[in-house]
Amino acid sequence: MDKRLNNRFNMYKVVRDWLTANREALGALPGLSESIDEFAAVLAAVAALDVTKGNGLSAASDNKNAARELLERRVMDTVRMLKAYAVFSENGISADELDMSASSLKRLAEMALLSRSQRVIQLAEAYQEAAAPYGLDAAAVDGLKQAHQQFDQKQTAVRSAIVNRKDAGEQLEARMDEADDLLKGKLDVLMEVVAINQPELYNQYRGARVIVDR
Repeated sequence: MDKRLNNRFNMYKVVRDWLTANREALGALPGLSESIDEFAAVLAAVAALDVTKGNGLSAASDNKNAARELLERRVMDTVRMLKAYAVFSENGISADELDMSASSLKRLAEMALLSRSQRVIQLAEAYQEAAAPYGLDAAAVDGLKQAHQQFDQKQTAVRSAIVNRKDAGEQLEARMDEADDLLKGKLDVLMEVVAINQPELYNQYRGARVIVDR
């Protein structure tokens, strides 16, 4: 969460901890104990959403980057085998279709890389038997196809993680608003009653309600 929300959340946690520690001293005021529990539950939900928002995309991106590196290697290995085969045979493979390098693959956008690797897969399947002496055996073709599929899946996972992160962020803000409503609409009201006979406890509560800019 951003600094503004984090400062608010830290204040909420201080209030929660103070209320929990002083629950007995505050007495059996109707609705107070239930409101404290409800407030704590909302804060637990906020914390869980913050973890989801922070970690999902990072892990998915790391997995996608590793899958892309593998696909680029497999594509280049296959292209090298096909080039060698093409040099020593009259096979009709266009030189333009094999005109790529490791650096050019790295510069391609993700969808362009998938398109390029799909075309290399088609060539590999078409010439696999003939190019087998140059290393293009069935296992090499399968490895390329698996790398292509894995990268496609990881790319989709990143897109999903971005959507999930946005959803988690929206839910987090909604939960923060819920916590604020509980604090102002219930807990503050009940603590005003506590202040009548226990002003010292009330002053401690008000001290916990201060947002500290960190």
